[in-house]
Amino acid sequence: MYPVRVSKAGSPEREVLAGRYHVAGLLGSGGMGEVFRGVHIELGRDVAIKRLKPGLSVDQSVLKRFINEARAVNVIRHENIVEVTDFFTDDEGRVHMVMELLEGRSLGALISARAPLPPARVAHIGVQIAEALQAAHEHGVIHRDLKPENIFLIQRKSTDDYVKLLDFGIARLHPDCGGIEATESGLIIGTPVYMPPEQAKGGHVTWAADAYSLGVILYEMLSGQWPFKRASAVQMMMAHIADPPPPLDVPGLPDGFKRLVESLLAKEPEDRPASMREIATRLEAWAEHTRLTESDVLPERGMSDTQMPQLLGASQQTWDLAGRTLTPPDLPQADKRPSTRLVAIMGVAVVVAGAASYLLIKGRSHRETEQVAQAPLPPTISMRAKIDEAIGAFGFPPTPSACKTQDEAVLKVQLRSLFLLRSGGPGSRRPEDSEAETSLRSLGSEMSPETSLWKARAQLQLGNAEAAIKHAQLAADSCPALAAAFATEGTALALLGKHQEARAKYEQALRLAPEYLDARFNLAVSEVTLDDWRAAIDSLSLVIDENPQLPGAHALRGQAYLQVGEVESAKLDLEIAVRIADDSAPAWFALGYARKATGDTEGASEAYCRAHDLGHTRAPCSVGGNTEWPEGWQDDPVRP
Repeated sequence: MYPVRVSKAGSPEREVLAGRYHVAGLLGSGGMGEVFRGVHIELGRDVAIKRLKPGLSVDQSVLKRFINEARAVNVIRHENIVEVTDFFTDDEGRVHMVMELLEGRSLGALISARAPLPPARVAHIGVQIAEALQAAHEHGVIHRDLKPENIFLIQRKSTDDYVKLLDFGIARLHPDCGGIEATESGLIIGTPVYMPPEQAKGGHVTWAADAYSLGVILYEMLSGQWPFKRASAVQMMMAHIADPPPPLDVPGLPDGFKRLVESLLAKEPEDRPASMREIATRLEAWAEHTRLTESDVLPERGMSDTQMPQLLGASQQTWDLAGRTLTPPDLPQADKRPSTRLVAIMGVAVVVAGAASYLLIKGRSHRETEQVAQAPLPPTISMRAKIDEAIGAFGFPPTPSACKTQDEAVLKVQLRSLFLLRSGGPGSRRPEDSEAETSLRSLGSEMSPETSLWKARAQLQLGNAEAAIKHAQLAADSCPALAAAFATEGTALALLGKHQEARAKYEQALRLAPEYLDARFNLAVSEVTLDDWRAAIDSLSLVIDENPQLPGAHALRGQAYLQVGEVESAKLDLEIAVRIADDSAPAWFALGYARKATGDTEGASEAYCRAHDLGHTRAPCSVGGNTEWPEGWQDDPVRP
């Protein structure tokens, strides 16, 4: 949605800020701010404009952090730190920060999709992070929330791993450098996975805190795992304080590199390297510049230093090509990293986390996501804003303004239910699903559109498809523009095997919200089930155009291409699918068929043996490559 102003003639005009920036579109929205793509009117330069949400500009703690971020970046002025070019307050009292517009992806996305990374690539990225932090420390700035989501990778200077460090909102800036205290005494703030021991204890934080966080990031890039995996934020913090990290056992990792990471993870700040300059110098010995291959292309683009809403769910899926049902393999997911920020007040740790959406059947990530507890909301963020954020995390389009719940008591119940539902899927029947249904039932006769929608979602996860349909219909009846209500009804209908009706509901949802990626993917599910292969190809092409890194979408489109006889196109899609997720036996089996049909007998044998190793009973494979093709194996490669 584009912010517009209406001229006297009634035609929309692009919003102009401070008399010098055209607003070209909304890039993303978080709990406290919005980020717009803008253009400097005179210079023609593309920029990102970060703006506090209405009402927050008068909150002194929020405003201090916002100003702190701008001052910190402006003081440092380093090429590996995002550039802030302007800061102003408009006539309506809204505070804005103007930054360079970055085109690329976060380090978090790269880690989730590709880790473990080669040591040379890790060192190349680590050198730049350390150099940026050295510049920050020299200017009296300690980042205090260093994590992969705050490190952005762009294409520059012959590398696709050029680092831009983001989000200095909770940085500690020395008063001599123009700093102001942006946090209150007794408040611990940061991200538990990457939090140094002294910060977790609420103690004095020096530059060595950033060194510890960098050590966690290097460990994660090299191993694909966090040093500590714990069931809660509090347990995670306690592990950083007291537990030794598991040995970093990475084949080919130089001993000196291993020792450096171990020293960065020392519990006592004085036991860590003496400076970021020393760290950068040591990393430089193993660093190599890197260029991305085709398989490294990730969907993130145009993001700045705010948490962008991400469409979850479609990337969690892959198709069982032999049985035409979704299966939940452990796939690497660029969009399944936890987005959590800890707030521990008076020693009691609480954390707010987003909820994951799901499609017809929920998949699983190969990375263990941090399990976090429901948290009381900071007073600076409204309950309504948190509901809106959770809706975006579910992958749903925004609720139309006229249909939003405003009653605070109802919103509290809705938010609690969303936290309970966030990790389940249709038919999951977890205790949390029952608890969410009971919580929503406590609202009695309150049947606002959103309450009905969440009741439908709870019933869906409890396996009660008929009840889910009833509540989804109530939501749609009271808010005909609520796209998620139609899509939820469609999913319930699909679970009952009523795919023609489900298809109609998904199409209705997409008429209301054409960008609704989950609904588009589920529409393709129904189209495949109805043998409408051409329609499925069209739907999946739109999904892949929006996010080309979804293995399930490529696998399903490959299946559709096989059914219409376009074997080369099928082979291309299936090659991509197994490259992204190499543990899907049905995808390998279908790829074997496509390779055989295009004359690649050796490649077909390899694919079939891979499928056989993964448990596909019909995959022909024999030791030595002398494959016997059983009679009838080629009749239909995607049906049992």
